[in-house]
Amino acid sequence: MKDFPKVAQILVRTSSFAIEKILKIFNEEITNPLARAVALRRWKNGYGLPPRIEKYGGEIYALGRIHRSILGEAKAPKRRSDVGLVLSPQDATQIKNAFTKAAIWVYSRWAPFAMAKVLVQGGGFDNIDSYISEYRMIRNIHLNQRMEYRSLLAIMFGK
Repeated sequence: MKDFPKVAQILVRTSSFAIEKILKIFNEEITNPLARAVALRRWKNGYGLPPRIEKYGGEIYALGRIHRSILGEAKAPKRRSDVGLVLSPQDATQIKNAFTKAAIWVYSRWAPFAMAKVLVQGGGFDNIDSYISEYRMIRNIHLNQRMEYRSLLAIMFGK
């Protein structure tokens, strides 16, 4: 367990990098500010990912929860459609394309890098279960998102 601080530091750094990249993708792909706000709300609250990407979207959902908890926002009620908001077909398509592009980037580029870094500096597969359980038990003031990081580790390593 001596490597746990390293693993926590790796997850914080790589997650913040991934969140910045996802926000950059949203800003590049979605031109309408209202549609961008809807996309961010859907991402942070864990709904709205296109169905063909949901199989691989676990990491992007976990990153959205981490981003929401860093900002200190409360979880909004889960809704499939935003009440009273009608998006144009162009905006809806831009949101779907942005989600797809971000999910593909996270799944194909960020997740393998983060997994490899955790494995190499964390001591291998034998220690992953103990890190996941350590996140549940630790009470660290500086790591308010510990349960989100725990779920991110569990998704990445299939535990």
